[in-house]
Amino acid sequence: MRRSWWGVLALVFIAPAQASSVGEELYNAYAPFVLQIAYLAGLILFGSGIYGFYRASKGHGDGSTNKSAFATVIAGTALLSVGTFFSIWAATMWGEQVSSNSLTTLDPALRNLANTQDSFLTQFMSPSALQDLFAYLQLLGVIAFVRGTFLIKDLGLSGQSGQAAGPMKVFSHIIGGVLLINLSKFGCMLHYTFDISALCVT
Repeated sequence: MRRSWWGVLALVFIAPAQASSVGEELYNAYAPFVLQIAYLAGLILFGSGIYGFYRASKGHGDGSTNKSAFATVIAGTALLSVGTFFSIWAATMWGEQVSSNSLTTLDPALRNLANTQDSFLTQFMSPSALQDLFAYLQLLGVIAFVRGTFLIKDLGLSGQSGQAAGPMKVFSHIIGGVLLINLSKFGCMLHYTFDISALCVT
């Protein structure tokens, strides 16, 4: 799996300037697929959590069963409404409303940045290659956000299993995903904080 991602990244850098956007085609093909997987996983987790509550009501399991079932239901609900869940996180981080369409639509500000001839980044890569790279990073953000949301289920198992994801892993995936999905906003935050303007185009 990792080799295939590296292969896509290699295509990003060798794509000629006049070629169609490989990254945009990749994003349009895989981002909706990732969300479909999220909805399916959410349905399974929600049902599993409800079943966990049922087992607990029948006296099966120990005292941690309700905690695990609750975390599983929360993860399932978040995945079933992943667009709304993303908008809440994005609004919290950026202080403004962000449409859930960011999960399925490439950030237009990044396209503007790639087409800015005097941009620092265009000194090293063609505009077409930059668009592909940004699309690739935004897709990674969608995957990371969905994975972090899925891992919420493990918060009910904290301290019980060495393989359970802790809060740090869960929130690093979610926050990292939001940053990559809204890379232009993150770039402007760097610009206003550290005076780094390479990624700040609105």
